[in-house]
Amino acid sequence: MQQESQIKFVVTGFGPFNGVPRNPTTVLVEKLVDFLRQDTDTNSRRLAESTEAIVLETSVEDVERQIDRIHSKIVAGNKGSNEPTVTILLHLGVNHIAEQFQIEAQAYNTCDFRISDERGYQPRNQRVSSSYELEAVYETALDVDDLLRSVSSNMATTECTSGVVALSTDPGRFVCNYTYCYSMDKFCCSKSIGGNDPPSISNSVRSLFLHVPPFSAINEAEQQLFLRNIMIALDRQVSTQMLSTQDVKAMGGQR
Repeated sequence: MQQESQIKFVVTGFGPFNGVPRNPTTVLVEKLVDFLRQDTDTNSRRLAESTEAIVLETSVEDVERQIDRIHSKIVAGNKGSNEPTVTILLHLGVNHIAEQFQIEAQAYNTCDFRISDERGYQPRNQRVSSSYELEAVYETALDVDDLLRSVSSNMATTECTSGVVALSTDPGRFVCNYTYCYSMDKFCCSKSIGGNDPPSISNSVRSLFLHVPPFSAINEAEQQLFLRNIMIALDRQVSTQMLSTQDVKAMGGQR
């Protein structure tokens, strides 16, 4: 008998940084759980009960501290548990010149800050992880093409109709990229690193970075709807993958 899979979300946004005194991801993250609870969609209300929302300081030090804390919490929670559980880390950042949502397919093993972070740190042309070469590409283990199709379809049938979403392969080299790369490296949840298979891929964590536009391009209400839609799409994709994995195990590893 298959066990019911459990999906948990950790959704992060950022506080202010140079040039963006009021970060829209702060607003989205702070209101997310209440928005999901009040939504009429039963999927939304279910997600609300399994979502942790965190606003990160826009600094390398705080990003590492928070991701390390999340890592310890997940490891502790999985000890001795036979229930199949996956935590989806959904990191949000603002692209203040964008007019659309950008699903980031990959991160780079590079921190090259044109300005200092909120604690005055400004690395230039340095690696995020010492284990891989500078500019090594970390590809998310999530199926971003499927995700794009799913959220695009949802947008056509909901009130979120004016927003545009696209795939991106360039999250920059500032704290957004640092967060994505550090997240995938810490949780071993990239499907390739530098074009090669990683030493291992976690079955319990997936990571994605989503760049959002300013509210002047797409208003807050529509961005909340989009965030809900992408969480539902992620939930469905990962649930399907988990069921497939359970089927393979039940067959003794045969396909």
